[in-house]
Amino acid sequence: MMAKAKKELKPTVEETGIQRLMARMAAKHANVMTATEAMRRVRYMDFMDPHTGLPEILLDKESLFESILPFKEIVSENPTGILMSHARTSAIDSQMPSCLSHTWVTKILREEFNYKGIIFSDDIFMGALANNGFPPDKAVIMAIEAGIDCIMISEKRFAFSAKTLYEKAISDVDFEKKI
Repeated sequence: MMAKAKKELKPTVEETGIQRLMARMAAKHANVMTATEAMRRVRYMDFMDPHTGLPEILLDKESLFESILPFKEIVSENPTGILMSHARTSAIDSQMPSCLSHTWVTKILREEFNYKGIIFSDDIFMGALANNGFPPDKAVIMAIEAGIDCIMISEKRFAFSAKTLYEKAISDVDFEKKI
């Protein structure tokens, strides 16, 4: 059976305008933005619910960076916090969801976009991570190593994840400095 070729999608001018508007509204009203809030509503994301699966952004690198220009503009206005999505982008880091990706969190958001505020992970107990090889005890370590400042945990049963972070911190001085 022959594999289907992925259709290359590019945002339209209208979609880019919608993204800019949504990003500005998010920053203005909450002073916090989510990296995929606008992308969720347009045609180049696979619409997988991150509570149950891992969303994929289906853009080539050039189109992806073009589509996130509105977010780069908002980051320059220094929102208090940014929530990193679980979405994965094969054009940038095909192995990691963005909230666990050093490339996305540190190299792009911190260094390239010069973001100085708080970076939140999305909930580490969501299916996007747990069902795709990133259980909470592994995801907490990876999130900190990626550069996440605050890990969102919705479950009341977080003791194992907290213990994992603690044990890593007492055995690794560099990791301890990150938390």
